[in-house]
Amino acid sequence: MKLSHAIPLGFAALAFSCGALAAEYTLSFNDGTTCGSSSSCNSYGGVSQDYGDVAGIVNMSYESVDSGGKSLLSFSLGYSELQGVVFALGSATNSHARITLNAAPGQTISLLGFDLGAWRYPSDTSRFTTLSVKNGNSSQDYDAPTLKVLTTTSSHIDTTYFGAAGAGQTVTLEWKNDAFNVGLDNLHFSVTQVPEPETYALLLAGLGLLGAATRKKRHTA
Repeated sequence: MKLSHAIPLGFAALAFSCGALAAEYTLSFNDGTTCGSSSSCNSYGGVSQDYGDVAGIVNMSYESVDSGGKSLLSFSLGYSELQGVVFALGSATNSHARITLNAAPGQTISLLGFDLGAWRYPSDTSRFTTLSVKNGNSSQDYDAPTLKVLTTTSSHIDTTYFGAAGAGQTVTLEWKNDAFNVGLDNLHFSVTQVPEPETYALLLAGLGLLGAATRKKRHTA
């Protein structure tokens, strides 16, 4: 009886260890919060490149692509109903924002969603932008004529839009022309640890032991 109980319990623990472990993160650029070690999320504050980094898990980068690689800026209020956003340097017709999420080896990023807000102009009710999500193997583009962001209500973009393009060791999110008057907030993603091949070998060995123990029990009975 001792052996027949010990093997299944050990196998259960082994099976649990083989499961992928995921952790979720949300990066908000709300007014008054800290955008990394050297910046606050206030109007025209630059986002620090370490904002959102988790040692040994994920590394973030923020870039105003058409402005010599400078970081994205934060803004407190005025982009739809969002309490703060990040946007790119430039102008309405010449601005390109890029956020890159890099997972550590053996881990996978899954982009879950984010919000886009539009800066309010007295005569404008909406702004347009071109959105792209890619992971090195596939990409998903959302053209400006389709993606309209209202100045009163933000647009939520989630996995139903970018699908497989939002998962990989490196995931890049870009929006441009207009990335100056269209800002992003509430960047939501998960990081999943992918089991090593040796782990699967241990799982198979555990299955073999469980099968042998079951056969021995039946033979004894």
